[in-house]
Amino acid sequence: MHITPRLTAAAEQRWLQIPEQFRERILSKVYCRKCPTPVLITEAEGKLDGHGDIILHGRCADCGGRVCRLIEAGEAGDIPT
Repeated sequence: MHITPRLTAAAEQRWLQIPEQFRERILSKVYCRKCPTPVLITEAEGKLDGHGDIILHGRCADCGGRVCRLIEAGEAGDIPT
């Protein structure tokens, strides 16, 4: 699986600080309110919010519903390499 979300320049800079295997895990474990288990996000787009967090918006790979994933600024530093 190789998913590349469309990101603003600032969000991409922060995103690339996260090791690739964890970026893929983040994209494949998104909550969808319609589906019973975590799902893969498709058509992902993202930007930084005012706190330096990445906000991803996209679609659930299972049902096509809208999903969102917040990656807090501290998460990139908390992930073991």
